[in-house]
Amino acid sequence: MKPVTLAARLAGVLLLAVLLLVSLGAAAPATTDASPFFHPDEAALEKWVGDYEQASPAPIPAPSRARAITEPTSKSLLSLLPYVPAERDQGAAGTCWVWAGTGILELSQLLSAGIHNRLSIQWFDSNYNGGAGADWAGNGGTLSEFARFYEEERMTVPWSNANASYADGSSRSVIEERALVPASSIAETPNHTLAAVEEQRIVTRGVGQAQAIANIRAQIDQFRPVFVGLTYPNRSAVSDFLSLWYSGGESAVWDPSLYDDAAWEPGEGAAHAVLCVGYDTTDPEHPYWIMLNSMGTANGQRPSGTFRMAMDLDYDALYDHSYPVYPSQWETLVSSFVVPTPTPTPGVVPFPGQANAPTDPDGDGLYEDPNGNGRADFADVVLLFNELAWWAANEPIAAFDFNGNGRADFADVVQLFERL
Repeated sequence: MKPVTLAARLAGVLLLAVLLLVSLGAAAPATTDASPFFHPDEAALEKWVGDYEQASPAPIPAPSRARAITEPTSKSLLSLLPYVPAERDQGAAGTCWVWAGTGILELSQLLSAGIHNRLSIQWFDSNYNGGAGADWAGNGGTLSEFARFYEEERMTVPWSNANASYADGSSRSVIEERALVPASSIAETPNHTLAAVEEQRIVTRGVGQAQAIANIRAQIDQFRPVFVGLTYPNRSAVSDFLSLWYSGGESAVWDPSLYDDAAWEPGEGAAHAVLCVGYDTTDPEHPYWIMLNSMGTANGQRPSGTFRMAMDLDYDALYDHSYPVYPSQWETLVSSFVVPTPTPTPGVVPFPGQANAPTDPDGDGLYEDPNGNGRADFADVVLLFNELAWWAANEPIAAFDFNGNGRADFADVVQLFERL
């Protein structure tokens, strides 16, 4: 969603800086201008709600007694996502929606094309709406807008490309209302071809709590993270969440139901987007969702960059306003990627017992597919380990030097395993 004026955006930054200093004391972040929230005006708030309501509903899973008996009590997709917790930090820019949407694409890329690669937030920022002005990515947006951008571009760019790492976290990007890296300076090779992307609204309203939870869980069970748009109706709600984030630790649980039926306060109400990557119902009295944030590690208090959110909510709750404003909006993307055609590089030869030469499925210069079957899998790890002495003598070292130390060793095998 988008604030209308730069003044409103800066006012939000200053307000949250004060809240952090007053509420959190020594636990406050080192840079209090790095607020992730934005305070929408009426037009932006209507768009936030409207885009969600107009999205196609995701299919509702059919009730199944057998499923209820056998379904897992917990599940997390966190280990499948290619991210560095300390670097998953939007800073002062309102790019939370980009981080959350990108996380869904990253996992889709892994499952549909076998590519485990962190994607560039900066490339999106620098290209979206020209990378500057009132409608630049750092002034917020919706999952609908995110999906439309990728429908047009039909490709993603790796974080590891030249100038593609995130640079828009400073207050300068907010003040100047622009991406700090020109789009023309970001290398777009290699890239990954996006075959299709569609936004879907997860039905959570008017179906009862049990079905709402089942509908969300069904997405996680299909290895599809969920984009969650959170709204905070007033200054107290904002302060409470920030206090929990910076001081509560990763076992603390955010319970938005404390503010059900509260009045939406213009100028104080705020919004934020996070990524639901799992759930835990081990304790049936206190089930929760696992949320991946884009606010770093809270000065080390949250080493995984996550927080928990209560699951037993009133999913029909509203804030008091002239039209419905929801405490949480649950959406996802249905997307797929084109499987790249492996292209062996001269100098790389088949391993002993293999018919095909190794390939580099993601085009990053490292050959994650030693057995040449076109994808990286556990068999490649076994082969690299078993033939360590052979490839040290017969292959270009750089092709399999996953730890970057310039030689062939067991650490390269470990690094390949960790990439899977």
